[in-house]
Amino acid sequence: MNSTSSPPSSRWSWPPALVGLFIGIASTYCYFTMQHARDASELAFARAERQKLLEEQEQGAAQHQLFESRLARLEQTMAELESRRPRGDVMFTPAPMDRREAPQAGPPRPGTFRNRQVKIFNEPLAGPAPGTPVRLPFPGTPGRRSWGHEQATGAPDTPEPGDRVTAWAPREPDGGAEWLRLGFGKPVEIAEIRIRETYNPGAVSRVAAVVDGREQVVWEGTEVPAPAPRDFVVPAKDKVVAQAIVIYLDTARVPGWNEIDAVELVGKDGSRQWAETSAASSSFGDGQPAIAPEPVETVQPIPAPTRR
Repeated sequence: MNSTSSPPSSRWSWPPALVGLFIGIASTYCYFTMQHARDASELAFARAERQKLLEEQEQGAAQHQLFESRLARLEQTMAELESRRPRGDVMFTPAPMDRREAPQAGPPRPGTFRNRQVKIFNEPLAGPAPGTPVRLPFPGTPGRRSWGHEQATGAPDTPEPGDRVTAWAPREPDGGAEWLRLGFGKPVEIAEIRIRETYNPGAVSRVAAVVDGREQVVWEGTEVPAPAPRDFVVPAKDKVVAQAIVIYLDTARVPGWNEIDAVELVGKDGSRQWAETSAASSSFGDGQPAIAPEPVETVQPIPAPTRR
């Protein structure tokens, strides 16, 4: 009798519970692995940002330190220039005042804008138009305009520094080239010219004497700024006989209005005289137009100043 029997199965199968457990463990491992990688990436990014911020902070501190150093050097240079006694032919000395009363400050001026088109070192300074100054009242008499060019005639009457109506000021504070022409009572052989500056000194660029209708340069250069009021004393090296002078200014050199209270002509014979007549390229003069001079023979143009 033949009997048949089924061979045992060679395939082994995982229990379902064990398979589920394995899948759960693998999923958890993958999740934590990915989370760790994400955290590591974000940590690396945060560290890079922190390092960048620290570098920027160091750069900012270095720039701030450089700024403070430069500012300190500039302030030291300014203090040295203000306290330094000028050397050479041009002297700066305090001048005695003939009048001691303190004038009152004038009304506030309207705002003005700096003329940025002036090329003071590339173009000749425009001199006074052909003409003779008009005789104007002396200090203390009616008819003198506040800040008009006639304020530069007569003895000094601005004993205190500041923006005073008793001194001449150009129409704009930093417009560039300006000139002031002054006439005196009699011609003399000039020993020196004393220019009393009472507000923001340092803008005078050239001083010329009018000889036979032509200008003869007495001094030309860069005036060293100094506290006001002060006398800018220009000695005449050569023999110059004149009765009128022209003072040129580059008002862009020193910020603010550059004001002149009086000009004294000292002769080699010992005579001293204050200006009696005046004319100017412009005057603040309470907005009043400048008085036109009478025509005389043409003034010879002079070359542009050289920068020193």
